[in-house]
Amino acid sequence: MGSDGHIASLFHGAAALQERRRLAVVSYAPNTKARRITLTLPVLNNAAQVVFLVAGEAKAKALSSVFSNTPENDLLPAAMIEPENGHALWLIDRAAAGLLELEVLAESESDLRIRGKAMKLFVQKADQSPLRAHE
Repeated sequence: MGSDGHIASLFHGAAALQERRRLAVVSYAPNTKARRITLTLPVLNNAAQVVFLVAGEAKAKALSSVFSNTPENDLLPAAMIEPENGHALWLIDRAAAGLLELEVLAESESDLRIRGKAMKLFVQKADQSPLRAHE
């Protein structure tokens, strides 16, 4: 996930977010001023597993917004990913998770509820080397 809440090459406000028939489309990446090929939301939401890698303090605000219960969070592409027949796995380092309020379920630190949905989450432990992500 990017610091603006984009996923794959699906950016906030992009026409690609509205596509419902095609599996992949060309999308414009405003940060690099380049065109990219991206999977569409129906493809991602029909996946058996969607894995998010979120690393760095610069992504903490967007990540917090993705999991907030406000209408604005639904505008972020990452918030639009809700696998219908699968699940989402979030790999998040401590810096990115800094603004999250987590409701931990059961005995495992990885079972939790965000936005009312049960999810699996891995948060980097302090003694681990930092996660590296390419935006």
